[in-house]
Amino acid sequence: MKAPRHYVLLIMLAATIVSCSKPERLETQTIADTDSRMIERIPLRSAFFGDLHIHTRYSFDAYLMGTRATPDDAYRFGKGETIEHASGVAMKMRKPLDFLAVTDHGFYLGAVRAAAEGDGPLSQLELGRIARSIETPADSRAAFATVIRYLQQMSQNPGQEDVLDDAGVAKTTWQDIIDAAQRHNDPGNFTTFIGYEYTSS
Repeated sequence: MKAPRHYVLLIMLAATIVSCSKPERLETQTIADTDSRMIERIPLRSAFFGDLHIHTRYSFDAYLMGTRATPDDAYRFGKGETIEHASGVAMKMRKPLDFLAVTDHGFYLGAVRAAAEGDGPLSQLELGRIARSIETPADSRAAFATVIRYLQQMSQNPGQEDVLDDAGVAKTTWQDIIDAAQRHNDPGNFTTFIGYEYTSS
């Protein structure tokens, strides 16, 4: 049974008033993180700034466009350290972030890098040769177009073996992403999230 519309509006209004009410006094709470260290937390609406959409060399598009930064590089950059841009320019944020997540593409995770730099089966693919020969922006665009055509071909032939979908490479890459996030997670100072970008077919 649905509640009358005016009851729903009253409940929403009450929730808004309560959420916007100022507490009588400021209290701090102490919480324990997974490492059993104690962190002081203020339970108010503090503003935190971060980035939840970062690609590294493990995303096919980023790699083809010249990105060679690792998840560790991304987290170091988020914490305020200097890293090198794909163009060779040094980059540093004016102010460190509070949180960051490396979210490489879940599909073909690490595959293009493995094709270009590895010594396994993927390195024997034509795409590997193309990726290794990238020298100009035009080369990058051409390589990217090659992958797009491959994706279109796979979508039109669902029964065909997808040679880029290498479970071994994906597993190793995913573990590296997890390890990097855990290395750089600093509760109370810099928070990392383990994640990936999901794209539905």
